[in-house]
Amino acid sequence: MARRNYLRYHLLIAASTRSHMIDVDELATWILVAVGELGGTAKRADVLRLMERLLGSRLKTDDLALRPSGQAIVWKNKASFARNQLIEQGLLHSMEISGHGIWSLTSSGARESSSLRSRRIPALCPTFRSIATDVIWRTQVGRSVGLVPGETTFTDNALLHLAISHPADIAIQRFTSKREAETGADWEWWIRDLHGYVGFRTQAKRAHPRTGRIGLDQRAAPSVSSGYQVEVFVERCVADGIAGLYCVYSDGQPAWRPDLPAAGPCPHGPVDIGQWGCTFVLAETALRLAFERCLDVETVLAAGTPWYHLVCHHPVTGLTPGIHHLFSGLKTAEMAVRDGAEDGLDRQYSIPPPATQPPGQVEAYFLRELRALQPWSDLAGVVMIDATEEGRRV
Repeated sequence: MARRNYLRYHLLIAASTRSHMIDVDELATWILVAVGELGGTAKRADVLRLMERLLGSRLKTDDLALRPSGQAIVWKNKASFARNQLIEQGLLHSMEISGHGIWSLTSSGARESSSLRSRRIPALCPTFRSIATDVIWRTQVGRSVGLVPGETTFTDNALLHLAISHPADIAIQRFTSKREAETGADWEWWIRDLHGYVGFRTQAKRAHPRTGRIGLDQRAAPSVSSGYQVEVFVERCVADGIAGLYCVYSDGQPAWRPDLPAAGPCPHGPVDIGQWGCTFVLAETALRLAFERCLDVETVLAAGTPWYHLVCHHPVTGLTPGIHHLFSGLKTAEMAVRDGAEDGLDRQYSIPPPATQPPGQVEAYFLRELRALQPWSDLAGVVMIDATEEGRRV
């Protein structure tokens, strides 16, 4: 029964992130972005070439197919309709003004293009994907010589990679005091964009190098609780009104997953099997798995999602709406599994959404009113991602 639930769980997660063929309105947005990137005036072929690079795997197989007439690729044909729409809206010049085969922004179009490009989120997805691939490589190479890195090392390497790859967008503050064994907390993340703030907490777990077992049933410090560390983590997240995630490091693969699509729900590449090196699992899901004693890596990963999904959504829309969507999908899938399960685990506790109001000093740091945070005794540190153009620290 439990294993059938995990298949159902993973199918629900896949459905929550499934994307469809690109539509005319989205192509219109990308035309404005691309023409602006090319200086405001460019040949049609150059605009489409840049759009194809920016969209990447956002273009599905059906988008890349030839039309029934065989005369044009579907998405490029739609782009022509999108261009006409922009001309009608006064954002692109007509052919009579710009010339044949030339796409040119009007003054209104230039302002809209500038606004769209200023709202584009940092290109975080490729970095997150690279980190996941690195975890798999280090796990496999480390296993061959008996030196697979531990959870703390994997986390340190991941955060270092993020910090040096995006110094203008990501700030990481490590605190000297860490009581992880007592609190079950590890790092708190806060992301800011033009839509506001979103925050959550993470706890890291590494699959056992030989058995693949995930230690979600690790006991909390006796001075804190007689139960699991994950129980303490969940209870504190609920009490503080903030969502919690487990980040699982492994080189395993999820069980009973659906066939991986040719292209992922992002413009940076397919949902390939190498992306499960860093997998996010909802804290409440981790608690359920601990009680059900379902701790093998295949089952745990099937209840999660590759961690790059956190930062990979529509590059113009913004990060925070995508993060809320991700958490909503994980929660929906978890509630569906609980409803279908037959054991006696209490499923009445709440699952808090991501927080939207950061602690005062975190907000002050984002607003550049503070240069460093004061340590929090129950956390290893804070990761802050600023996806607003004016917030970048250079």
